[in-house]
Amino acid sequence: SNTSSRVYEDSHSQFIIEESGSKITAKQFPSGNTRLGFLRAVYTLVVLFWTGFLVVFCVQVLLFLIQDLTIQVGATSNQGATVGEALGTILSLPMYIHGLASSLVLAGHYAMDTWSGFPLFKNFVFGRWSIVTTSWMTFVFFLGLPLFIMTVCLFIGTDDWWSITALSWFSFIGFFYVFFSLTVVYFELHACLELIQQQTSNKNFWFLLKRAILLRQTSRYSGKTCKIYIARGELEDATGVCSHVDESNARYSIGWYTKFTQWTLWNKLGLFTTLEQPGERMYTVEDAQGIRPFVTRASWSLEKLYCRPKNSRYVAVISGPSAITRAQMRSSFVCSILGNALIFLLLVASLVYLGIRAGFIVIVCILVAFFWIPSLLSSYRIWMLTKDIVGIRSKNDDSDTTAADATNSMNEEECEGVYQVWETYRVTRATPRLCGIMFAIEWTLFFIYPMVTLFSVKNYQLAVLFVIIAALSALRYYLNAPVVLEEVGSMHYIQGENVQETWKTRSRLYDVVTNVTRSRSRGAWNAVLSLFIFIFLALFLGAVGQQEDTPSNQQLAYLPDFSYVQEDDLRYPTCVLGKEIEGGPTTRALADYAYLATVAYRDTSITQNELDQWFGSNVAVDLPELVTRFRERIDSESAVSYKLISFPDPTGGEENYGIVSIRGTTNAWDMLSDAQLWSAAACMQFLRAILPIGEIWTPILSQLVNAISFFESANIDRVSFYKETTAFIKEVQESGIFKNVQVTGHSLGGGLAIISGAQTGAPAVALSGPNALISRRTFDGVTEEKLDKKVFNIIPDRDPVAHIDDVADLNQHIACTAPKNDFVGCHYGLRSLCEIIHTCGTGIRPALCECVTIYGYPEPRP
Repeated sequence: SNTSSRVYEDSHSQFIIEESGSKITAKQFPSGNTRLGFLRAVYTLVVLFWTGFLVVFCVQVLLFLIQDLTIQVGATSNQGATVGEALGTILSLPMYIHGLASSLVLAGHYAMDTWSGFPLFKNFVFGRWSIVTTSWMTFVFFLGLPLFIMTVCLFIGTDDWWSITALSWFSFIGFFYVFFSLTVVYFELHACLELIQQQTSNKNFWFLLKRAILLRQTSRYSGKTCKIYIARGELEDATGVCSHVDESNARYSIGWYTKFTQWTLWNKLGLFTTLEQPGERMYTVEDAQGIRPFVTRASWSLEKLYCRPKNSRYVAVISGPSAITRAQMRSSFVCSILGNALIFLLLVASLVYLGIRAGFIVIVCILVAFFWIPSLLSSYRIWMLTKDIVGIRSKNDDSDTTAADATNSMNEEECEGVYQVWETYRVTRATPRLCGIMFAIEWTLFFIYPMVTLFSVKNYQLAVLFVIIAALSALRYYLNAPVVLEEVGSMHYIQGENVQETWKTRSRLYDVVTNVTRSRSRGAWNAVLSLFIFIFLALFLGAVGQQEDTPSNQQLAYLPDFSYVQEDDLRYPTCVLGKEIEGGPTTRALADYAYLATVAYRDTSITQNELDQWFGSNVAVDLPELVTRFRERIDSESAVSYKLISFPDPTGGEENYGIVSIRGTTNAWDMLSDAQLWSAAACMQFLRAILPIGEIWTPILSQLVNAISFFESANIDRVSFYKETTAFIKEVQESGIFKNVQVTGHSLGGGLAIISGAQTGAPAVALSGPNALISRRTFDGVTEEKLDKKVFNIIPDRDPVAHIDDVADLNQHIACTAPKNDFVGCHYGLRSLCEIIHTCGTGIRPALCECVTIYGYPEPRP
């Protein structure tokens, strides 16, 4: 007899269907191997790094917008509020979030396509070219060209051969991502217009465009109601009209917006049309595709049911050899409740462990409960479905059969399925008048006005980015293929030149609609970006609401008659800083720099008294008048705060030297400044840590962070803290008052000391300061050599701030006595000072009472 075979292949295996007469045989073979898997893993790791960079870029863009907003409302020094500009920036946020989330969705599927062997590249993006051409293109750009560039660099003896190779590799992957994304968008738009053309038999482009926008607006603004009931029938009926439909327990869901659209006033104004009951049936994309997955005794698992998508439409087999059991049905409901409860309790336990106050925990629990409403509703639906299925099973033989019984009855019993049906009906239709009005409002508020605002404030980088994102997002929003599919309820309108082309086109549309346009990851990325916006807005509101800076008036309790003497343990090797700091004084205790870093927080009225008690009378002199004159002369717009401490020559000579002490973070605007300067570097550090062999990207991280900073507006750059501190240090150096000028600071002040010290050549000793190796290219004049020679950072253990960015060569790690669950305690400057004087000894300096009473150090000796 004749035998025919059909071969179907996915990314990892081949499926072979052999037909010989009436006999059909199915075979599966693995199509990959270890070397192929390794090669795909290499490709995918590079794409994942690109995707991670894109996430960092999106977060930074949102941060830049919020910082611009903070400046526009006058939250920085000497800035007047510009309400119009601020409103334009606020209105740009929805479009930015939507567009950036879309780019991340595309990046995610770009990575998955790479791991799967480029099926979309070969069959979709380059579908018109031969398989040989597309295979060579992917090889050349993903591996061939990077290896060639590496080879050339090695031949010519370039020291930066890996940096050049990695940056080139990254660029090629980015180019392919842009090409991939634009092609997907083109197919989305083409599919939408083609669907409308097949439905209406009209080929006029403007008619198709108008029709697409009208369908989008009608779908968006019409009132809808949802009908939920149980359908039951043979398995062949599961994807069509079921044999038995039980509507006796049907549940209806109608939202407040739908009730609002049913007011008779809107009918009179010609904005809405009330439809006859039950209304117009609206189909889902799944209905149009005719797809329903099955849940059988063998395919059921707790993980699948708990991780199921929202409103998933599984067909539960309730009779026959593959029927799910009562225990499985009840376990599904119990697992849903138990899983949510455990996550909730874990969150509460984490907050309790961190020592968060009870009131704040209650607020967090309320917010979490609000956002978990969809999950709770999903659990409720599982319970209702379980209840209904158990009711149906009670009419049949409800005993759980064994596998052997099921096998014996396989040919005697038909399988029956039951599933929950969600039918959506349009009960009020938005009229073309309303659709046109809303279209004009949307474009005016969310495109034209923000675009004009961004250009008017000369924020050209973000303005151009906004135009690109908004244009692509608007096209994808209004020319939406899933909306058209939901209107027609079928994919039969998609036709090709022949049967094969028809199925190929439908398959492409299915991939794009399911995996991109209606990708479930879109909601996750929207949530992630919205969370960052929420955090940035909280800092923005804090910056707007803060009053004028109020430095601390709290004085330390000095104990000049008591001291710490380290006898049991080794001291830190840098307890006394000498010429390790290039250009520094001959000797200076590490504790002195830590102390001066904390002095920057003190009010000017008590600073001199504090200095006298630590150093002795008139050994160190605060010079606030020099700082004030400088800020008045440059008409300072920055909110940075710093002091100039003079150390006169004790012999009366000219060996005077000064130390600039920069204050750290004390308010929300300081936190936004921290984020502006170091959040990109911190995110790239995290990306490097979570990726396998992520360290290979270290040589190009500084270049990528610098590329992101290109989108920083001139307004942000103008009020950057380090601009003023660097200018002040340069002026002090050039004044000739001091033979040597140094700089110190804690937290944000320490980071600014690192930057300004590297820019001016002044030796810098930072306490818990964020570092600058990754972010160095974003600051003019900061090089790796200067950071290694001019900068010293004191890094407490478990201090998250001091571990931001990569550390330069000169540093000292110190211990931290804070409890393990106190993630902020190790960042306190006074605790670090206590650790230093306890381990190094106080020498000629006084002990501090706070070291014992607040931080639990042993009592000093008399």
